[in-house]
Amino acid sequence: MTACRHKAGLKWLSSIDLTAEINRKKDGEISVLEIGARAGGGHTFHPIASHVSWLNYPQWMARFYLGEAEAPIIHKHKGACYAFFHAQETGRLEGIYGLDAARKYPFIEIVEAWKQVGEKVSFLENSMERVGCIVALAETRDEATQAALSAREKISLKIEKNG
Repeated sequence: MTACRHKAGLKWLSSIDLTAEINRKKDGEISVLEIGARAGGGHTFHPIASHVSWLNYPQWMARFYLGEAEAPIIHKHKGACYAFFHAQETGRLEGIYGLDAARKYPFIEIVEAWKQVGEKVSFLENSMERVGCIVALAETRDEATQAALSAREKISLKIEKNG
C-alpha cells in the first residue's frame, strides 16, 4: 500500500485509517476507485470521524471525487467513543428502558436502538446481535469513554427467555 500511496501521490493516506480500492493498470497508472475511511460499525460518515479529525468527511469526499480536494489536515486532539449494548441472554425482546436517561448524559450525541420490541435477541456472537449503540464526543477519549459507559449503565433490556 505504501508504494501505491507514493505512486498515486496519496502519501497523506498513511495518517488515517481507511480501506481503499486501488486499480493499477497495465501501464502502471494507479487510480483510486473507492476510499472508505471508517470509524467503525459500518458508518462511513460517522460523526466520530468528523469530530476527532475536524474534517467534514462527507464534504471532503465529494470534493475528492471531483478532483478538488487537498490533502486533509488531521487534528488528533478530540476524543470519541462508539459503544454498543447487547442482550445478556437469548429470548424475545419485551422492552428497552433508559434510552432517554442515557441521552441526557453530558457528551452523549447519539443513543440508538437497532432491535425492536418483539425481535429475537441473543448474547453477542457477532456484530449483528448488537441491540444498539451510544456515541459520545468530548475533548478527550477518556471523557468520551466514561460518558458512554455511564450512559450504557442506564439502559436495560427486558427479555422473555425462550420467547
